[in-house]
Amino acid sequence: MRECRRRENELHHTKDPREAAAVAKNNLAWLEIQQTHENVKLQGKLADFREQLGRWQGEVAENEAEHELDDQIQEGKRYRAGKWAFPMIEVFWASLLAIAFINAPRPIAVLIGVGVTILLGLMCAPAASAWIRRNVDTKPGIQKQRLHRGMIIAGLLCLAANVVAFIIIRSQWDGNVLFLLCTSSIMGLSALGSGLCAAGVDLLFWSRRLTSDIEDRRVLLAALDHLREVSQVRITPVLIVLALLFGSSGIARAASLHIYVDVSTSVRLGETRQVLKNLTERLGGYRGETPIEVTLTPFFDKPYTATPAVKITLAGTGATGCPAAPTELDLIVTTRNKERLQRCEETQAAARAADVSKLNAAIDLLSGLKLTGNCTAVFAAIRRAANEGLSGTSVVVSDMQNDCRSPGLPDNLKADNDVFLVPVSSHSRPIEEAFNSIQASFASVRWVRVIEPYRLDLVVQSVTRQGKHADHAER
Repeated sequence: MRECRRRENELHHTKDPREAAAVAKNNLAWLEIQQTHENVKLQGKLADFREQLGRWQGEVAENEAEHELDDQIQEGKRYRAGKWAFPMIEVFWASLLAIAFINAPRPIAVLIGVGVTILLGLMCAPAASAWIRRNVDTKPGIQKQRLHRGMIIAGLLCLAANVVAFIIIRSQWDGNVLFLLCTSSIMGLSALGSGLCAAGVDLLFWSRRLTSDIEDRRVLLAALDHLREVSQVRITPVLIVLALLFGSSGIARAASLHIYVDVSTSVRLGETRQVLKNLTERLGGYRGETPIEVTLTPFFDKPYTATPAVKITLAGTGATGCPAAPTELDLIVTTRNKERLQRCEETQAAARAADVSKLNAAIDLLSGLKLTGNCTAVFAAIRRAANEGLSGTSVVVSDMQNDCRSPGLPDNLKADNDVFLVPVSSHSRPIEEAFNSIQASFASVRWVRVIEPYRLDLVVQSVTRQGKHADHAER
């Protein structure tokens, strides 16, 4: 996060356009490495959460979202309180013994008590943790049972020793030996109890640690996306200058394709994934001149604030798909030879293949993406699809079962994009049975088009048409 802010401030304070473009290109190269690294870390944390949840619950639902386990967190808080209560009792008795037997002043006695407590705690904490976690393959439930047994034994014995020691202090009976035995037991049992409580906190707070790490990773990825957008904006003026110098035919505005995927618990994600794979396959065969900016956004109950899981730009066959070499401006002016065009086509094909692979990887991760929600806001997702961006194409893949409170869709909405609805099966009904009823329910909404999952070529045709319109408008 700090590095993102530093790079953004550096870009903001760089006034010279050429220097700003150089800084922005450096940011984009750094972002490619960082985003890949952070995405790998995020997927690792998600896999760790599902693995730990499976150990605790035995079985994990397909759409289980990462969340804190409240019952374990509440129990862990009690152990966290005990981790500090035991040492306080130990400090009290150690200080009392220092005053009684070595006539130490009270401040010195307290320091002695604290020192003894720390040393005993350092000795007992590893032993308590090793006892609870012995045999790495042991299930967490068995480790929790060991923790309970240890806490019951240590806690009751420590309580009994405290009661007897206080009775001896308050009575006139001369029980020095028994008093020393009780206080020594209190100190040892307190250190052991504190170690057990620390091990309990570590055992029961696993869900809070992982969910916090996952949220931090997602916040960092959002900051990286913001830096990418800012950097791309600073590069854009340089492209405009090239367009003014060498004609607008080499600078084409990218067409946009927004894909919204329903990942609620009612959807059959296997069928959804297959539909998206089919669409990706058709996009891989795209040969239009205009690049296509593709965003894939999963949604559940809050589609207005949902963020894209992946953004790619499929290179077109025009000049914008060719990376500029150091002497590219001279080449543009002086030559258009066949060898260069062939290299350009090979570069574009490799770039498209890499982007398609990135999109396929994001699709494969949808089954592991767990969004929390109480209802499915399909209508809200459709409204966003209609108005996000300008003159683009939007696709909503869902079982079309809207169970969030909603006023419905207006039939006279002025949509900025071509909106396609691709229904898929839910767990309660197959799409072959429900398609006609879904198509009829949207018949009055003139700005959407309900298509079968096998007619995805219509989506690619719409994107191609939008790209041609953008090219004509620029010329």
